[in-house]
Amino acid sequence: MTPYAIAKRELKGYFCTPIAYVFLIAFLVMAAAATFLVGDFFTFNEASLRTFFFWLPWLYLLLVPAAGMRLWSEERRQGTSELLLTLPVTPAQAVTGKFLAGWLFLTFGLLLTFPLPITVAILGDPDVGAMATGYIGAFLLAGAFLAICSLTSACTKNQVVSFVVSAVLCLILVLAGHAPTALLLTKWGLDPQITAKAAKFSAILHQENFQRGIIAANDLAYYALLILATLRINQAIIECQRGYNQKSEQKTAWKIATNPIVQAIAAVVAIASAAFLIAKTNLAIDCTDDKIFTLSRSTKNVLKDIDRTLTIDFYRTIDLPGLPPAFKTHARRLDDLLAEYERQANGKIRVRRHLPVVDSPEEEQAIESGVMPQNPFPNKPELRVYLGLAFSQTARRSLAIPFLSPERATFLEYDLTKTIAKMTPAKRANVGIISPLKILGGVDIVNQKATQPWALVEQLKENNVNLIPLPEDCDKIPDSIDVLLIAHPQDTPDQTAKAVDEHIQNGGNVAMFLDPACWTMMQTKHANLKYAPCDSSDLRKLTDAWNVQFSTDKTIVDINLATILINRKGATTRHLDWLTLDSRNFVDQKLTAALTAMELFKAGNFTGTPPPTLKKSTVIASSNQVQSILSSLTFRSPQDILTDFKPEKEPLDIAIKLEGVFPSPFGQQRNPPKSSTAILVGDADLLHDAMSVKRGNHNLQFLLNIVDTLAGGDTFADIRNRANITRPLLKIQKMEDDAQRDYQARLEDFENEYRTARDKLLELDRQRRLEEQKLLTVEQRQQFLELKKQVSDANRQLRQLRANIRQSIESYQFKLILANLAIIPTLLALTGIAVAWKRSR
Repeated sequence: MTPYAIAKRELKGYFCTPIAYVFLIAFLVMAAAATFLVGDFFTFNEASLRTFFFWLPWLYLLLVPAAGMRLWSEERRQGTSELLLTLPVTPAQAVTGKFLAGWLFLTFGLLLTFPLPITVAILGDPDVGAMATGYIGAFLLAGAFLAICSLTSACTKNQVVSFVVSAVLCLILVLAGHAPTALLLTKWGLDPQITAKAAKFSAILHQENFQRGIIAANDLAYYALLILATLRINQAIIECQRGYNQKSEQKTAWKIATNPIVQAIAAVVAIASAAFLIAKTNLAIDCTDDKIFTLSRSTKNVLKDIDRTLTIDFYRTIDLPGLPPAFKTHARRLDDLLAEYERQANGKIRVRRHLPVVDSPEEEQAIESGVMPQNPFPNKPELRVYLGLAFSQTARRSLAIPFLSPERATFLEYDLTKTIAKMTPAKRANVGIISPLKILGGVDIVNQKATQPWALVEQLKENNVNLIPLPEDCDKIPDSIDVLLIAHPQDTPDQTAKAVDEHIQNGGNVAMFLDPACWTMMQTKHANLKYAPCDSSDLRKLTDAWNVQFSTDKTIVDINLATILINRKGATTRHLDWLTLDSRNFVDQKLTAALTAMELFKAGNFTGTPPPTLKKSTVIASSNQVQSILSSLTFRSPQDILTDFKPEKEPLDIAIKLEGVFPSPFGQQRNPPKSSTAILVGDADLLHDAMSVKRGNHNLQFLLNIVDTLAGGDTFADIRNRANITRPLLKIQKMEDDAQRDYQARLEDFENEYRTARDKLLELDRQRRLEEQKLLTVEQRQQFLELKKQVSDANRQLRQLRANIRQSIESYQFKLILANLAIIPTLLALTGIAVAWKRSR
């Protein structure tokens, strides 16, 4: 009798009883409820099954012991185990067959959760690779728990005892890696090193890689060891029972039982040795669609250069009441990344994780290391959270990242690698800057106060860049300058233009930020901006020679990229000259790869066809619903700009790149000519803190990419240009966007109605004053009440529209939850009823 035959018989026995259907239905309902209700699936706004896989080990604590408690206990209670072993089957075959039957039953239950990934695919663009590895991990976890249940079932005739003991053993494997449990044990006085070592044997710890999308050798070795070793011990117990039952009257029964035990011990030692060797290989496969857990080339090069062990102390708050889900996701991503650094460094990096609480030794240690508590949530002032890193290396200075804000989620690898690279000296690029703007700090003439350097200064320094200021009337660009940065050049003297041209002719690269109406400069020159003239810039002495035109008196307005602002009363305003760009506007893959959002204010565009020696390519483009209007007209009200808007139907170039041999307006072209690169951007305001230091804004990342590209080193560019790791629920997002557009359209109608009613009311008041009336006439009062009712009705309709939007989205979410909760469990219940009816006939 083969294991296959035993497995077939056992599997058939599962589905012949209604208990199996009850267990499966309960599991599926609890899985859906844990994912959507307990796990706040829609709150996280992430197209993944993270919440499902997070709760799955806890669900298995009930399902797996229930499925495995009868494997041997029932046989022993009914006395059929002896009959089974009298057949031509070995204990190994019997154990394997029963285990495979139970594992197939659990796998069937796991596969019945297929509506969950389908739902995620409907709502967004999930990472299929990560979902697949998550299911692989769940499959192995079920096998490990079942092997434990099989072992406990073989030790007792009572199914209830088997259920309780196996559930407790599985719970220990789960709690060993549970962070709140470790924190509680630490509070009770247990050495944190003990809890850290115990966590290495946790089933949860070895599920994390699978949930992230990684198949790691050490995780496979863990489950192989747990399953094979437990089954081998199970076999030994069956063999002992077989020998005892056959020769219990003999005094040498213990000698007979010793042989299987010795064999089992030897087998477990062999399995553990093999598993240890496999785990030490540190092999891993990144199965995610975008390979987001495969470290970039730059990071791997930095890790190779580490010459002595680097210790990273990770201080994090994970269990504080009121901590937003988005922050928890960010902290989990950072933890995942640190684990990958530790694995890739081959022992050169050691990560120590700490959970500082108020007035604890860990909190004191964190502050001494330079990691400081923050409150990144203004609406929750009571929160005090830690999420920082302290880097230390023997005989070298220590560094710290005080707080890794969720706003820099896309910069995590960059921040880590940059800090590690700082532990060893590196060559720095020299960037010369020519600008009338107070980028490096200075004195605000209008407000009569000193200004701080812009945020880009610190960003460039952290990017191994020496920022060298050059005078606006310089006549020579130093040969040591790797990249020349020109921001908002005004009335550039010939000697400076000639110096820039010489730099280009010598093969130097340049980035120019021009502007038709530089708001930043206007604020520093004029106290009353309403009547201030537009402050434009160009470098026409050079651009004319390149046959590139930039209109200094025209600003582009784009209805598709307009920024929508909401005031305190809930009214929205669409600013067509304040552009919010997204990935659809980023054309150049090297300079804009992975940029998801930028903001420009009163930007201009470039036209013209350069000579054959220059190659022109678009870096950033507008949408096709764009118009170029006089800059002075953009200072009107947003409603007036929208009323006069007439799209040109063709995208305009906001930023371009020129590569090749540049014509020289000063006759300085070299022989042989040298190739250079110039990047021209039609907005200088994007560099200012008001535009660049915002959550989800990549203005500074764009500048860093430009500098890295022109410097030729691309030191960290490939890190910053990693694919966007966020996978939002696009369906819900689209519903919200569509609803917002409907609301915006209705709001504009309301504003027109309100403006008309207000003007009529003002006209009534004007007439009353002209006629020197103290009170309104009956007719005027009636008209006044009608106008007031119009305003009230429009406002009520807006409130109802907002309520309808929320209800439509919530209704759609409820239908999805209900479908996952009911469809498969209902079909399974009907199948169980049909099987029971058929057996009763």
